Amino acid sequence: MSGASGLEYVSASRINGKPMIVFYAPVKEGGEIKGLFLGLFFAQDYLRSMLTTEYFNVRVPMLLSSKDGTIVASSSSNVSGDPLYPYLLDQKSMSTSDSRQVIDAVNDQKETIFVNEKEGPIENVSVLPVPCYDFMLVQGFPRQITDVMVSNANRSGFILEGCLLILFALLLIYLFKKMRDRRKHLEVENRIFVDVLEGVKILFNSRYLVVDLDQDTYTYMAGSGPINTRIPMEGIYSQFIQYHTADIIGDEEKKAFDHFAQPETLSKFFGGQMK
Repeated sequence: MSGASGLEYVSASRINGKPMIVFYAPVKEGGEIKGLFLGLFFAQDYLRSMLTTEYFNVRVPMLLSSKDGTIVASSSSNVSGDPLYPYLLDQKSMSTSDSRQVIDAVNDQKETIFVNEKEGPIENVSVLPVPCYDFMLVQGFPRQITDVMVSNANRSGFILEGCLLILFALLLIYLFKKMRDRRKHLEVENRIFVDVLEGVKILFNSRYLVVDLDQDTYTYMAGSGPINTRIPMEGIYSQFIQYHTADIIGDEEKKAFDHFAQPETLSKFFGGQMK
């Protein structure tokens, strides 16, 4: 009634002799205290559901203890009011040294996490203070949780590896397609380039001249010229035949060119239309 509020643990209530959790707070009206809000809860029954915890569908044992080492509530058994140290030893899930380490952490209200030395279902133990209150949470982590975590991690790793392999395969397919398209593009460009080169080759390797068969004269076209520099750019056509005939290797070839280049043959070949 003096205006204080808080939470207290009563190990043995004078009403029923059972451990209880008591909440209290003042009720005010117009700034004046008019009464008291008081909540009385059986510690074990009310807190058991709050302490029940599961990780990966595995239930984790948890105890709520006062700083003097008295069990307030448990997630698994009705041990409210029992001392913590004998209870831990009776469970045979922790060694004597580990049980002593839990008691020291509870008394000092110090956060402690350690690996259980004793082979058994409990692998790790954590002791955590409850903020703003003189209570400590003692939680044991079964080995099954670690196995499930490792299994999930491995499964996730396999899934990730599979995804990476699929992405790598898709990347290879993409690169192969791009390479094939690029090769086709280069083949088209190369074909065009070869055609241009062949055309240029034909143009630049060919020599064009104008021949007047009646006047027996010839003249090379502008931009063109004989490969043999001894041959004049223009002159007498009959001498032009002699020049080229001399450059041809082989008697038969010489006779064939001399016959083809004669004015009579050309006039006959072009039907008298060539000048």
